[in-house]
Amino acid sequence: MQAMKGRLAAALAFIALSIGFMPPAIAINVNSSSNQTVTITVASVDVISVSANPNLSLQLSGAAGTDTMGPVSDTSGRLNYSQNSPNSKKITASITATGVPTGGAANDINLTINVGAGPQGASTGTVILDNSGTLAANAQDVVTGIGKGMIANSTITYTASATLAATPQGSYSYTVTFTSV
Repeated sequence: MQAMKGRLAAALAFIALSIGFMPPAIAINVNSSSNQTVTITVASVDVISVSANPNLSLQLSGAAGTDTMGPVSDTSGRLNYSQNSPNSKKITASITATGVPTGGAANDINLTINVGAGPQGASTGTVILDNSGTLAANAQDVVTGIGKGMIANSTITYTASATLAATPQGSYSYTVTFTSV
């Protein structure tokens, strides 16, 4: 019986020691939280595009014995613009002559432009790009006060006129460059 008591005491001691060395139970906190910072970078957008290549054909406006050709207009061109600058922008148009008929550099062509703006800006109205054969020396404002957003499908109207006496027959080509400023 003594042996049995000794074994029982040894077994109880072993169990007690084993319990003392057991790892503690893992506590689960159901109310825990963690934060994460999300950063969104917005790119600068300033994009302009125009469509169509207008073609104006000047012809005698009146009967024989008159000198005026035109005015004729073309409204086939469209302007699209998107921007997200905190500052208002404007669009300018500049002109260069890219082709005149041989021997026909002198002319009295008048070429004007008018760009619709829609609700995002203000059209400056009709602007002269070529005044009797003299090209505008500087870029001309065509739309001003453009806030963040877009101008979509705004009509570009070109109007041309000339006289028979000062403008020889031929094809006169111009490049009009639109720039956002």
